[in-house]
Amino acid sequence: MLFRAVSPCLEGKIDTGDKDAANPGLQLDCKVSELQDPGSDAQVETLIPPCRMIADQEPDLAGERACWWVKPNAACATETQLELDVERAGAPPPNTTTRMSCAVTAP
Repeated sequence: MLFRAVSPCLEGKIDTGDKDAANPGLQLDCKVSELQDPGSDAQVETLIPPCRMIADQEPDLAGERACWWVKPNAACATETQLELDVERAGAPPPNTTTRMSCAVTAP
């Protein structure tokens, strides 16, 4: 997991290369999912696709939801100064955690 539960800021040596230059905004090589009832026998993981973007910092809210995108945030005290934003049609189910993993840069 590359961000703390209390912060959407992305941590670590994330590869910040844009993997889809045809889509506005920064398209990272990441996987985002929600875990309902994490750590229990009833755990369910649901993958969340990246948002289709209209502009650099404007997801297409008429598109599929839930979806995720990243945006610059100078308040993030991390190397990337990027944060995760998940767009949803409604609140996630109770006892749900968001998980994100991304490609990293070579050492």
